[in-house]
Amino acid sequence: MKELQTRRLTLKSKLAEGKFAHAEFSIFEAKPSNEVKGGILLIQEIFGVNAHIQKLARHYAEKGYLVWAPAYFDHVEPNVELGYNDSTFARGRELAKAISWDQALDDTKIAADALRKALPADRNKIAAIGFCWGGSLAWISATRLGRTFDACVSYYGRQVWDYREEKPQVPVMLHYGEKDPMIPMLNVRAIEKAQPNLPVYVYPAGHGFNCDERRDYDPEAARLAEARTFKFLEENGI
Repeated sequence: MKELQTRRLTLKSKLAEGKFAHAEFSIFEAKPSNEVKGGILLIQEIFGVNAHIQKLARHYAEKGYLVWAPAYFDHVEPNVELGYNDSTFARGRELAKAISWDQALDDTKIAADALRKALPADRNKIAAIGFCWGGSLAWISATRLGRTFDACVSYYGRQVWDYREEKPQVPVMLHYGEKDPMIPMLNVRAIEKAQPNLPVYVYPAGHGFNCDERRDYDPEAARLAEARTFKFLEENGI
């Protein structure tokens, strides 16, 4: 039996030329051992494409998806793989701020288009799944990148609230933790009010509940959110 394969590849953003130290950014790819049924662009937290994101990419690939995880911070600092503590949180926020949403959206578009081309023509639908900073980026990708994706899923995206009035162009699912100190439930309710037709799920958990390396990891919430996520992808033909 073939084993799941991983590799690194590199893409380039013209928008980044002259603005950052590096125009190129890398992709961590996880490819299923069996038939590919679609693609997932896995959007990182502020901690880079670290061990957790790579593990998650492999996990999704085991479910039959070709998974690409773009390393957005490569433009500023290549190979960022931060752990989970106060100092790395501060560094991650600095890197995210330096990149800007415009650059992140450009990288997302470049990576998504290349991912779709890498898939078989009869199974080339793709989804964005983002966490934390990546959850916010998944949301604005759904509202600003047209039909680049066939569906988007956001896990505890804090800044979705800032852009809650924007209109998604593709189906979107949102996941939040009711004990999240960074995302008050008032904000989640405001998102629900602004987007009454979107599925918004709230779990008795904190921020980062899907990550088994964080203190707020909640295995039951993670399991349920994942089940809902993949049912959502299947319902959208991915």
